[in-house]
Amino acid sequence: MNLILIIAVVAGIFIFFVALGFILKMLKKLLSLVFIILIITAVFIGYSAHKDIKGFVNDFNESSNVFLMMDEDTLEAGFIGFKDVEFFGGDLIEKHQRYINREKQEDILEDNYKVFFIDIVALEEEDNFDLILQERDIEKKSAMFSEIVAEKLDNDIMFFFREYKKDNIEVYPKTAIFKFIDVIPFSWLKKNVEKIKIKAGQEIKNYINNKTQEALE
Repeated sequence: MNLILIIAVVAGIFIFFVALGFILKMLKKLLSLVFIILIITAVFIGYSAHKDIKGFVNDFNESSNVFLMMDEDTLEAGFIGFKDVEFFGGDLIEKHQRYINREKQEDILEDNYKVFFIDIVALEEEDNFDLILQERDIEKKSAMFSEIVAEKLDNDIMFFFREYKKDNIEVYPKTAIFKFIDVIPFSWLKKNVEKIKIKAGQEIKNYINNKTQEALE
C-alpha cells in the first residue's frame, strides 16, 4: 500500500513538472509572439504617424481649414482659411451650430482639409482672451480668434497637439497622428513636428492679419 502511494506521488510530481514545463514552453512562445506583435504595432504606428505629420504640414500649406471657437457645445466664433479666408458672422454661426447639434461634422468640413473645434479653455491664457469674450460683434470676434490661431500656426504649432491631448481641441477627420497621439511619446511628436514646421506660417499669419484689420476697421 505504501509502495502504491509512493508511486502515485512520484507519478503526480512527474506529471506536474511535465505539465509545468509544457505550460512554460507555451507561455514563452506566447510572450515571444506578443513581443513581435508589439514591435510590429509600434513600427506601424511610428510609420503612420510620421507619414501623417508630413501630410499634415503639406495639406496645411495647400488647403483651407475650418477653425471653430467653442464654449463646450456652443459655437462662439469661427473662420475658414487660408486660401479663401472667411470670418463667421451671425448667419454662419447659426448654420454651423445646427450642424454641430446634429453632429454633422462632414457638412462643416465640406471641401476643406480639417475642422478644428477649439474650446475656449485652450485660449484662457491668451492676452486678448477677455476682449474676445466681451466682443458682441460676431464677425469681429471671429477675426480676433483668427489672430490667435495664426500666431499659433506660426510660432507654436504644438499648441494644437498639446490641447488635443487635454481634450480641449477636437479634430475632424482624425488621421493617424490624432488617432495614435495617446500612445506616441510626446517628445517624439514634438521633435518631428518642429522639424517639419509649417513653412508658410508667416505668410498665413500676415494674410489673416490683413483680413483681420479689414474686419476690425
